[in-house]
Amino acid sequence: MKLAKSKKMWILGIIAILLLIPVLLFIVFFGNRPNYAEEAAKPIEQALLDAGATKVCSSGDDGRGVDSRAPDYGATFKTSLSKDRAIESIKQIAASNGHKLTQADSSYDYISSFFDHTTVKNAYSDLQSGPALLGMSIYSGGDNLSCPGTDLKYDAEHVAIKMNISLPSFK
Repeated sequence: MKLAKSKKMWILGIIAILLLIPVLLFIVFFGNRPNYAEEAAKPIEQALLDAGATKVCSSGDDGRGVDSRAPDYGATFKTSLSKDRAIESIKQIAASNGHKLTQADSSYDYISSFFDHTTVKNAYSDLQSGPALLGMSIYSGGDNLSCPGTDLKYDAEHVAIKMNISLPSFK
């Protein structure tokens, strides 16, 4: 009887170890690693906050999954700025962080989009060489922008700012 009980405990121990191994492997390979794009966005985010913007939502991908190898991060801010003042502000913030924004064409007159795909180089050695891609858009109307779980409202005198940074893929 003692032998049967110890054999059961031994089998249960082996099963527990076998179940624990995949969990530990998942934690080691996918758990709690920084999103480099989010790190790269921090100074721009802070400057937007310092300028009076309020972050209402953000999302990103650390680039370490099977579906994406490039870190990406985006955040949306609400403001009490007019469209013209917001454009001045994002250009100044981008420039103070080494970016030179170029205006992109937009299908909507209430969306002004800007980008920099060449100026600031990626600073992370475990990523491919290449630039940090910055996109910034001003939304002064319409309903093209959403933040899940928020009541984001924007108009000509209270624009929303959408910021996105993408980095090169991992080596």
